[in-house]
Formats: sequence, structure tokens, C-alpha cells
Amino acid sequence: MIYKLYSLLLLMSETSPENKIILFIKKNGPSTLQEIADNLGITKMGAYKHIVKLDVRD
Repeated sequence: MIYKLYSLLLLMSETSPENKIILFIKKNGPSTLQEIADNLGITKMGAYKHIVKLDVRD
């Protein structure tokens, strides 16, 4: 439990768009590209590019 909280706090301290997307999806579940873009304050294409980066990181 404490480990999960610590991990979440570490992710929250990171302000990269990719980490913001991860946190948003963890909190809200499956989301549309538009919902992610709106949350980050960027375009759908911008959100898409960050999601592609996440896929490459895997």
C-alpha cells in the first residue's frame, strides 16, 4: 500500500505530458483522445504524439 502511494507521488512529481497522461488514465479509466487532450490543454494530435512516445517506451 505504501509502495503504491509512494510510486503515485513520484509520478505526480514528474510533470512530463506522458506522466500526466498515465495519471489521468489511472484516475479516470479508459479515455478518448479528446478527453486526454482537454485535460492536458493540448490538441488531439499533440496528445496522440505523447501516447505514441508511451508506446515506444514500453
